[in-house]
Amino acid sequence: TMDNRVGTSRPRLLLLLDELDTGFGSTAEERDRRRRSIEGLFGAWTDLVQGLENLCFKIFLREDIWQQLRFENKSHLYGRSVRLRWSDQTELLKVPLKQAMGSSVFRAHDVLQGVEGNYVDGWSKESVHTAWNMLVGERMKGSATTDTRNWVWNRLADANEDHSPGHLLQLFHEAVRWERDEEKKNSYQKTFIRPRALIRCLPRVSEEAIRSLREAFSELEPLLETLENLGHTPIFATDLQE
Repeated sequence: TMDNRVGTSRPRLLLLLDELDTGFGSTAEERDRRRRSIEGLFGAWTDLVQGLENLCFKIFLREDIWQQLRFENKSHLYGRSVRLRWSDQTELLKVPLKQAMGSSVFRAHDVLQGVEGNYVDGWSKESVHTAWNMLVGERMKGSATTDTRNWVWNRLADANEDHSPGHLLQLFHEAVRWERDEEKKNSYQKTFIRPRALIRCLPRVSEEAIRSLREAFSELEPLLETLENLGHTPIFATDLQE
């Protein structure tokens, strides 16, 4: 980036800080050390930022860690922060479509000749739906069932209604592998991936999501073990008293 002050064109250096939740450990003492270290980082930044005319900071941080931080003038950063989340279904669906467009067979399909070129980011909602329906079909099992877009959107949402493109990519990675094996036994011509592949592969994505949760939030292990031992849903607060 360039300095935006009038009459200057000095280059500015962008310092990006990421993965600040790693490398500290998972015990209570180590998590406290992580919190104090990150508070120190932000404290130093607020003290120095006015004098760093040619250095810009971009800091990525898990939201739960950010909420725990306590440092002077934290409120001054609210106007300079943004929450990264996927709130638009169409934009999320573009993620696997970009990968699908890497296939010459998919890209050359007659149905795609009506969309706006190969630049997926510039596609309208109608073009995204057209390409999506060609990739995986419009409905899950038949005309009376839910459409595939909403099925994926709802199944991959967490309890806060947040969506991860990583989980979506994993779902399609598993679905492609399943489809290739299934195609050898039962050919399917309607779409590139049959909707049933999504249903079959969702449990694997769920298992990986739990595995990632355990790695990122190791302090939740006692809770996760309790939930596994209960083995049923819904649960009640009294089930988790200990």
